[in-house]
Order: sequence, then structure tokens, then C-alpha cells
Amino acid sequence: MNSEGKEKLIEIVKRARGEMSQRAFGKLLGVSATAVQLWEKGQTIPDT
Repeated sequence: MNSEGKEKLIEIVKRARGEMSQRAFGKLLGVSATAVQLWEKGQTIPDT
């Protein structure tokens, strides 16, 4: 994924999470808070 794609993904994740904590958002999606944190940092991408 190129840097523009990563930036868009980061924005989508942050917008979807809204005011929820990373922990609450992760629980809703069935992933860890660490996974959400890594997505928002652009270090990993969600599995499809």
C-alpha cells in the first residue's frame, strides 16, 4: 500500500472510531486495542 493509501486508511479508522477508546473500538471489531493503535499509526493494516 502506498503512503497515500495508508493516510486514507488511518483517517477512515480514526473517523470510524470517533470518540470511542481504542479498547472499546477493538472490542467492537473483535481485535485488540493494540491492533487499533497500530492501524492508526500506519504500522499495520486490518485483515480483510
